[in-house]
Amino acid sequence: KRTISKIEAMGIKVEYCNDLGPNTKYHYAFKEYNNDLVITVDDDIIYHEKMIEELYSTHLKHPEMIIARRVHKIRFGLDRLPVSYRNWIWEYRNSCQPSHELLATGVGGVLYTPAVMKLNCWETTDFINVCPACDDIWLKFCELSQNIKVCAVDGSQFYKDAINKKTQKNALALENVDNEKNDERLSSCARYFGMSNLCEKVLEEE
Repeated sequence: KRTISKIEAMGIKVEYCNDLGPNTKYHYAFKEYNNDLVITVDDDIIYHEKMIEELYSTHLKHPEMIIARRVHKIRFGLDRLPVSYRNWIWEYRNSCQPSHELLATGVGGVLYTPAVMKLNCWETTDFINVCPACDDIWLKFCELSQNIKVCAVDGSQFYKDAINKKTQKNALALENVDNEKNDERLSSCARYFGMSNLCEKVLEEE
């Protein structure tokens, strides 16, 4: 309580809500602030001082896109199906053009525009059953279903962000990636959104 009081004294508004797991950080904000820009972050990261500046300057260049400081690029096998999540191109930096091939990872900080937040796909809480512990994948399928692309920040300083190592022993990344849960959630979301697999929308770019 003492820490929260200090934060509020700095002019930051703290709101309490029901816990929806990792989806909590965007679900309520999208509903209440859907006429504003919303930046989502993780609570176990100490962000570089230019984080907001990087996101906003890229937003000005691509105002209708989702802007992320850290992205993974989806990779496909010879069968034109996505390979395992752990074998995607992590922290991809070779392009700053909007693309369906990019997955915004919330740990780097992500900017959402009002146009994105007013889409109906954000209203549901079906992620509780479909993809309860990986907001990045659920959001990616929401974006694909509405034909919204992700744009990576050019020259992002996300690698200078500091991770609180004390929080990482039970971090979602350990379960989702190390235990290959993300592959299960990709399949679950594909079934929910009516796409036979993730590549259908992504490969339309080629």
